[in-house]
Amino acid sequence: MSLKHLNQWVPVFANIAVVIGILLLLFELRQNTESMRAQTRNELSFGMMDINLSVANDPTLAEAFLKDPKLRSPSEELRVFVYFQAMFRYWENVHYQYREGMFDEREFAAHRERWKGSFQVGDNTIRVYCTLPRGWLSAGLSRELEMIMSEVGRSCEGVEGSLDAFE
Repeated sequence: MSLKHLNQWVPVFANIAVVIGILLLLFELRQNTESMRAQTRNELSFGMMDINLSVANDPTLAEAFLKDPKLRSPSEELRVFVYFQAMFRYWENVHYQYREGMFDEREFAAHRERWKGSFQVGDNTIRVYCTLPRGWLSAGLSRELEMIMSEVGRSCEGVEGSLDAFE
């Protein structure tokens, strides 16, 4: 094989190497995306466990949940309110991760059903949500929660604010 003939094949081999490099890069990106999804799901699971454990590990918070809100002390009311603020921030993170493509429709639908359940049976959930300052939650999550409340036949109309106890 002459040098001239070899020089003609060098660009072909170089192009093949570039194509192989691009394919490997795409493979690595896909693996990285799958890894990020798994990590996101794991972190969100731990976040929800932490929120739930805060009630399970604190009998005074659990008792505060069970009391009629009108009979709670200001301290108990604050603890319940802060718990729900943490829960809403968790929901906001879930909603953000969904919008960013870290959840598929099926997985997000499961979260949304849990949120719906919280609004169906949770007067505390409604009361705290309805008394949060507008703009405290992202516009996207606020729209989602308003749709959920509409679906379950609930609204903020006539909800007494829990913020009064802290002012």
